Amino acid sequence: YMRTVTNYYLFNLSISDLLLLLMGLPMEIYLTWSQYPFPFGEGFCRFRFWASEVSSNVSVLTITAFTVERYMAICHPIRFPTH
Repeated sequence: YMRTVTNYYLFNLSISDLLLLLMGLPMEIYLTWSQYPFPFGEGFCRFRFWASEVSSNVSVLTITAFTVERYMAICHPIRFPTH
């Protein structure tokens, strides 16, 4: 019923944005109030940076893929089947 390509794109975008929100925002708020020393260690610092970068890149690539798919479906409807 809800298994369309558009819904897959939107689900992927919502998960990546939610992960970015959960990994980035609480730590940024904490670091605004208490900058030194960093109590969570270097490993967590590296993981937090990696997770936020991956999440934002996934969001950008999802929007790009959705845009390319819509472009192909509209500008080249014969060569790009929608089923």
